[in-house]
Amino acid sequence: MNAKQWTRIASLLLFAALLYLARGALLPIVISLLLFYALYPLVKTTERLFPKKFPWARDISILLAFAVFIVFALLVIEFIIPSFSEEFTQLSLSLPHFITQIKAVARSSQQWYAGFRLPAQVDAAVSTGLNSAFNYISNFLQQLALGLVGMLGQFIGFIVIPVIVYYLLKEDEKLVPGLMKLVPAQHQETLGEVLARTNYILKSYVESQLIICTLIGVVTGLGLYLLGIKFFLVLGLIAGVTELIPIIGPIIGAIPAVIIALLVSPELAVQVVTFYLIVQSVGAYILVPKLVGNKLDLHPLTILLAVLILGNLIGVWGIFFAAPIMAILKVIYLELRKA
Repeated sequence: MNAKQWTRIASLLLFAALLYLARGALLPIVISLLLFYALYPLVKTTERLFPKKFPWARDISILLAFAVFIVFALLVIEFIIPSFSEEFTQLSLSLPHFITQIKAVARSSQQWYAGFRLPAQVDAAVSTGLNSAFNYISNFLQQLALGLVGMLGQFIGFIVIPVIVYYLLKEDEKLVPGLMKLVPAQHQETLGEVLARTNYILKSYVESQLIICTLIGVVTGLGLYLLGIKFFLVLGLIAGVTELIPIIGPIIGAIPAVIIALLVSPELAVQVVTFYLIVQSVGAYILVPKLVGNKLDLHPLTILLAVLILGNLIGVWGIFFAAPIMAILKVIYLELRKA
C-alpha cells in the first residue's frame, strides 16, 4: 500500500478510537438509527399517497409514522408488558429453587460418569468443566438481562431520540450531500460509496432482523406453551432477543428453556431441544437466506470473533451488532485501500 492508503487507514483507526472513547454517548444515536430504519418504509409508503408537489407530505407522513409507533408502544405497555412482568417476577422467585435442582442434577451426573472409573485427573477435569460451564452460562444470562434492563432504562430517559429520528426522516435526502461537503473534493466519491454501502447494510440488517426476531420469538413462545413449559412468554422473548446475537445466539436462547424442561423430565427436555432445532433450522435455511442472504458478505468465523472482541470492548451493544459493525468496517477498509 502507498502512503495515501496508510494515511487513510490511520485516519480510520483514529476515528474508531474516538468513537470508542465516546461510546457512552452513542446510545441515543444508535437507537435513533434503529427507529429511523424501522419507520422509514412506513414514511415512504405514506408519502406516496399524497400528490407529488404536496408541500407537507413528508411531515404528515412522519407524524403518522410516529402515531403508529406510539399506538403500538401503548398497546404493548397495556396488554403485553404486564404478562411479561408477572412471568419475570415468578421466574425470579423460582430461581433459588431452580438452582438447587440444577445442582442436584449436576451431582447425579457426576455419579453417573463416576461409574466409568475414570482416572482421578480426568474426573477432576470433568467436574471442573461442568461447574465452569454452569457458572459461565448463569453469569452470561444474568449480565445479558442486566444489560437489557439498563439499556431500556437509558432509552426511557433519552427524550432527544424522537427529535433525532424526526430530522433523519425529514432530511434523509440531504444527509449524504451534506456529509460529502465536509471532506475534500478528491475524497467525496469514496465517502459516497461508503455511505451508500453502509446505508444498504444497516437498512437490510434492521428490517430483516426485526422480522426474523419477531417470528422466532412468537413461534418459540407458542411452541413452548403447547409443550407445557412454564414461563413461555419470557422464554419466547429471550429466544427473539438472542436471535440478534450471530451464530451463538440461538444456542444461548435455548439454554434456559432446556434447563427448565430438564427439571421436569428428560423426555420433555428432549422435546424442547427437538423443537428448538426445528425452529432454528427453518430460520437458518428459509428465513435468513430470503431476508438476509449474503448482504453482509462476512465469513461466520469473522462474525464469531467480532462477537467476542466487540462484546468485551463495548458490552451488550457489541454482541448484538457485531455483524453489521464488521460489515461496515470491511466496506470502509476496502474503500480506503483503493488507490
